[in-house]
Amino acid sequence: MRTFLFISCQNYISNVDHQLPLVWSKIIPIIKNRQGNLDGLLLDWQLQQETEAGDYSSASLATHLRVLATQGNLVDLPIVLCSAQDNFAINYKRDTTTHDLFDMVYSKNDLREDQTQLEFIALANGYKVLNEASKTACGILGIAQNEYESLDVRFQAEFNNFFEIKSPSHQIARFLLREVIEYQGILVDENVLAARLGVDKSSPDWEKLKTKLDSAKYKGVFDEAWERWWWFGVESWWKTNFAGKALRSSSASKRVEYLKESFMLQNLVPSAKTPRSKSDSFWTVCYYAGTPLDTIDGFTLLQDETIKAWQEKRYVSLDYALENKVAIATIEKPRFTKLKETYVNR
Repeated sequence: MRTFLFISCQNYISNVDHQLPLVWSKIIPIIKNRQGNLDGLLLDWQLQQETEAGDYSSASLATHLRVLATQGNLVDLPIVLCSAQDNFAINYKRDTTTHDLFDMVYSKNDLREDQTQLEFIALANGYKVLNEASKTACGILGIAQNEYESLDVRFQAEFNNFFEIKSPSHQIARFLLREVIEYQGILVDENVLAARLGVDKSSPDWEKLKTKLDSAKYKGVFDEAWERWWWFGVESWWKTNFAGKALRSSSASKRVEYLKESFMLQNLVPSAKTPRSKSDSFWTVCYYAGTPLDTIDGFTLLQDETIKAWQEKRYVSLDYALENKVAIATIEKPRFTKLKETYVNR
């Protein structure tokens, strides 16, 4: 883990600098004095300090730090929330008013994961880029100007606005993490990439195939932890290598056949359908199970009824929805109810 200052009543994390919560007149100067040598702040969900100032929350401290950064009185740093409490995730989700304050949220057990360590590194490095006075949209995203101009114009308009009004780094970071990296759309993650290429990720040659797509790899801020590919780059790569061969309408086995012939990767295995799916022209994955899915076999989620124009809706497979409680989009409910009755009554 990089140099993150952990502010908490109890130090339950090893290998970090720990700081007990103090009254604001003392804690803010400590952070300011150390900001040049800090990569970020790690706040315990329940910051309680028993002094004459009373208790204060991690949200109130984060809010004040974000205001100071916006005013130019503090270097903008990643702020991460964590907790050792068992009911933390449930309680945190209920309070949506604080969600925009923190770059990432972890439980105590999450902090032991290798992926989490990569995310700390990515946040630290990403904020350094975002804090540069000379930063540009293309520099942040790691693409050329002509590539940037090929992106959805509505994305460009929203992203350009951050530079026009000189937004603080934490607002740009939040936008990238929440609205670009978290969603499939102009970027796709490894699961969706594999689904669209028709390849089972457990294939021995999957990693070799990924190296063939380096030209489409996302190399912007936070890429150390969030592996993504530009979809326009993947499409260009496909057209270059498989001119005249349709990607979207091809079956998984046909896509894999093309890949094997072109790259001599004989150990690629086609992805398989879920039991109740009809199509193997995969284009997405089940949001919860990660299994490949054609959108015609899936059901969109209720929470995606108001997504951004450049974001793709998330889907859940019929198999998963029949066995688990899922909030399906209103427009999808009649179709799901009909299919549910069909399978339940069999």
